[in-house]
Amino acid sequence: MPHINLLPWREQQRQASQQKFLTILAVIVASSLALMYLMGTFYDGLRQGQEIKNRYLQGEIVKLDKRIGEIEGLNKQKENLQRRIRLIEVLQSNRNLGTQIIDEVARVVPAGVYLTSLERTGDMIKVIGRSESTIAYRKC
Repeated sequence: MPHINLLPWREQQRQASQQKFLTILAVIVASSLALMYLMGTFYDGLRQGQEIKNRYLQGEIVKLDKRIGEIEGLNKQKENLQRRIRLIEVLQSNRNLGTQIIDEVARVVPAGVYLTSLERTGDMIKVIGRSESTIAYRKC
């Protein structure tokens, strides 16, 4: 039987398999790198879009903070004006109080009684006076 040397054929098969393996490996590495680059670009675009949205929102927040400050200032002015209005109303209601008190005292005090002192303390009125007769007058 003739002797056939299959060693070169096997070596060629091995080199072809190795070449095929390296080609497939290179294609996988290249496609992996391309996929990673595309994913990085995609996520970078998403990140940049989110940063743009965040900057816009920060600008709007600054504007709203200014408006809130203005509103607080207006509320303080409003409160100050309301306090002044209440004070004016109190003063206005007490404006004729002295005249009203004297008028009421003149109606209530009977003839023959002379007032020497009329003093108002808060809601109380202290009346001091004299009478022409010894008849005691009662408080009405």
